[in-house]
Amino acid sequence: MIEDVKVDCDCNVVNWERIPIKINNSTRLTVSYNNHIKGYFKRVIVVNANASTSPLFFTFSGKTI
Repeated sequence: MIEDVKVDCDCNVVNWERIPIKINNSTRLTVSYNNHIKGYFKRVIVVNANASTSPLFFTFSGKTI
């Protein structure tokens, strides 16, 4: 089960189903970025779960014009 998701900036929003994930199943996290901030960006999402690999770190980057 995903216990918590942290973002490194208020410009990110993460949504996910707050329900237990059965073994061998998956879930989806939807990450939104405030594209009103122009230029290059690199952001980190930290997912804490009741898994042996927790926490999980995800990065995404890009450029808004």
